Amino acid sequence: MPEDGLAWLELVKMATAPEAQGAGVGGKVLDFLIEEARKQGCDAIWLETNETLTAATRLYERKGFRRLSCEELWPTPYARCNLQMVLTL
Repeated sequence: MPEDGLAWLELVKMATAPEAQGAGVGGKVLDFLIEEARKQGCDAIWLETNETLTAATRLYERKGFRRLSCEELWPTPYARCNLQMVLTL
């Protein structure tokens, strides 16, 4: 995460059990996490994912996350992640 003076929250390892996928569980969990970040005074949420996870990426975009451009990418410790997204609160 950048050291830019903002209060960042990182969303890590969000997953839904295969039998629960498509039932809105992920969206409800994400709504809860976004609200908790607001309550804690966070300015933004950062996550990394893989662009092959299209359902997850669509969910994040529906909730207001935007993809970082090549110029905005941050160094990452996650070898499998090739997509960084942020949500400004």
